Amino acid sequence: MATSGEHRTIAPICTFASRKVLSNPNTTHLLKVGDKFHNRKLAETLRKIAGSDKKGRFLESGYEIQAMVKELRELGGVLTLKDFEDFRAQLESPVSVLLSRDEWLFTTPAPTSGAVLAFVVSVLDRFRREGLLADDELSAHRLVEALKFGFARRFQLGDPDSFEIKE
Repeated sequence: MATSGEHRTIAPICTFASRKVLSNPNTTHLLKVGDKFHNRKLAETLRKIAGSDKKGRFLESGYEIQAMVKELRELGGVLTLKDFEDFRAQLESPVSVLLSRDEWLFTTPAPTSGAVLAFVVSVLDRFRREGLLADDELSAHRLVEALKFGFARRFQLGDPDSFEIKE
């Protein structure tokens, strides 16, 4: 594991635009703690959206979406330009979980992984509540197991607009 002063190169995996944000463009080393970076493409895109008459519909079929769809498909994704063109934002009720210490977790509903996040945090909260969550290897193992089981259940979730969801 690299410390804050060490560098690890990501040149072999730095072929996709989204990964380049994590590296120094001059060295291809991962950014270190305290490094500053600028996401100029994101800033440019946000300026275009702000200046567009279309506002939220600006990205539905522009160059930015075409590039994103191309990259996602190269990674095995299934999104298409039509998915973006047909998308309409909807206001949905959040997934909510009451944790110990009267804390609430609010997250996004399906088709996102919000329910998985709620499951994982609930498992970890139980370990915390019972005093079993320390800064040690066993706690790290518990975190990994909670994530593993949570994301294994992810495949049982679906988009309620596309699938009949059963309890």
